[in-house]
Formats: sequence, C-alpha cells, structure tokens
Amino acid sequence: MSSMSIAYCRSSAIERGSWLLIRMRFCVCLAVLMAVVVAESRAGAHGPSVSIGQRLYVPIYSEIPYGSGRGTYRLSATLAIRNTDTESGITIVRADYYDSDGKLLDKYVDKPVSLGPLDSHHFVVKESERKGGVGANFIVEWRSDSRVTSPLVQAVMLTDVSLQGITFLSDAVVLAELGETIEP
Repeated sequence: MSSMSIAYCRSSAIERGSWLLIRMRFCVCLAVLMAVVVAESRAGAHGPSVSIGQRLYVPIYSEIPYGSGRGTYRLSATLAIRNTDTESGITIVRADYYDSDGKLLDKYVDKPVSLGPLDSHHFVVKESERKGGVGANFIVEWRSDSRVTSPLVQAVMLTDVSLQGITFLSDAVVLAELGETIEP
C-alpha cells in the first residue's frame, strides 16, 4: 500500500470521526433544547399559579393497544399528588376513577387526606384492573385554607412485557378553580 493511500485512509477516518463528533454534539444540543422547552412549558408562561382549590382531570391508561389493535398491554398507574407549597398544607377531598365511557369505577378518597408543606400522596390502579381502558381518568379536587402554589398532579403508567418496560407520564389539566385564584 502506498503512503498516499495510507494518508488518504487516515484523513478519511479523521473526517468520519469529525462528522460523528459533529452529529453527536448536534444530538446533545437538540436534547438539551428539548428538555428546556419541556421544562418551560410545564412551569407555565407566567410562573406557578396560586389558588385555594382546584378540580383536575388526570388521564389514566389502564391498558393500551399495540400492533394493529389486536391486543392490549395492561398497565398499572400511580396517581401522584405533590403539595408544592413550602409553607402551607392542602387537603385532597376527591380522587374519583372513571372508565373510558365516563362511568365512575371507584372513589379513592373516603375521608379528606391532608398534605403538609412539600408532602405527597399517591393512589395506585393495579395492573390487574381492566375496566378503565385507554380513556380512563381521575377527577381530583383539592382545597386549602390559604392561598398556596398549586400542587403537581401526575399519573405514571408502567408495565413490563417480554423483558421490555413501558413507562409514560400524564399531567393533570385544570377543569375549574374552586375559589379565588391569583397569578403572582
């Protein structure tokens, strides 16, 4: 092999390595940009809302179709309610679980659940529960005696199938304010 072809191979490898490095840097920058966009969209354009109570809708998937819809994966779901206020508590007064047709399946709150500052509580829909379906949801209501930052309310769905895990998250949507609301 001539020295000319060896030099060409080396420079070609260096160019490929540089191209790979450029692609990797681009992917990292894109991932960081996407993370910032998601974080800002979750934080809201005007910062955290302050309220004395809300009614929330939380999407839940107790099963999800795969392939051409011939089968479904069963999922467990955890509804997490996190008091984000650092000084005051909130009270969960309702966490009702509905199926895809809007039929009430279960009331998860028998008596009000008090959460102190930065406290959290969760409710679990077991993987064996098949009545909810793809369109299942929770209606959650919380209240406070004073103005507090609105809690973070999310559902985490997960299952493991053939050594693969499926996990995803859904955020609550505010249906109604249950009292005076202030944007700081």
